[in-house]
Amino acid sequence: MLNFRNVSYLDIIRYAKLLDDNYYLSFYNPVYLFIYKDYLKTNIYFHDDNVFFKIYLNDFGFTYFSPLNKDVKSFIEELKLDAKNDGVDPNLGPVSENDLFKYQKEGIELKENSLFNSYIYKIDDFILLKKKYKKQEKLYSKINKDYYFRFVKREDLNIILEFLSVNLDSKDKSYFPTLNMLKVAFEHLYELKIEGYILFDKDNHIKSILLSSFSKKVAFIHKIFYESFDDFLVLMSFFAKKCGNVLKYINIEEESINYLLKEDKVIKPLFIEKYYAKYNL
Repeated sequence: MLNFRNVSYLDIIRYAKLLDDNYYLSFYNPVYLFIYKDYLKTNIYFHDDNVFFKIYLNDFGFTYFSPLNKDVKSFIEELKLDAKNDGVDPNLGPVSENDLFKYQKEGIELKENSLFNSYIYKIDDFILLKKKYKKQEKLYSKINKDYYFRFVKREDLNIILEFLSVNLDSKDKSYFPTLNMLKVAFEHLYELKIEGYILFDKDNHIKSILLSSFSKKVAFIHKIFYESFDDFLVLMSFFAKKCGNVLKYINIEEESINYLLKEDKVIKPLFIEKYYAKYNL
């Protein structure tokens, strides 16, 4: 039986110790699952060295996944039972491409859901951003002399909220989930080793803000705020240069930013980590 409970900070620390570093899906990231716990309604259950999650996704309802699970048949049976007891649909996902065969062996065919795919970029592409933008003198100048950045500190929450009061639409459906995420993230900023950066112009005005966490190879960009797309690119260039000696890849979770990068044609993803699911098993 899957005895789910609301996820806690200690649960996430335990999960992080079990998780293989070689993953790319945002939904497997411990920090992501915790800082968005109110929005996702993150539930967790441990059994020996396995961990199981139940989260809520808008337009899809509750869905189940197990990043470490080896006994797929047993998991599916328990998933269906839990869903029946809770009166929800027995949805399975996300499942990474590497784990598809486990479910196929049990006769379960999962389909790609591109809405939740992870876009993985080479960190070197952002480090070399200055060269790609060399003809755009305005942005090139910003990267070189007009902007500076520093680490986010816990006491920065108020100035970040002030920035968002101007740059985030309170009528947007993501407004309150974003505020809740920031509250949780800043409460555990140091414990979760969240890497945050703020970009300032020469007049000390905030231009862009970034929150991230690292796995062994990947920087997961959990949230980034910016006044303009150029400000986003400048901060990413600084961030990549700062972290490029220890990381290889960047996972940008926000679909809107991936769309802007695609339209701008400056940086292309190295690959897309596909998300697979099966609804109403």
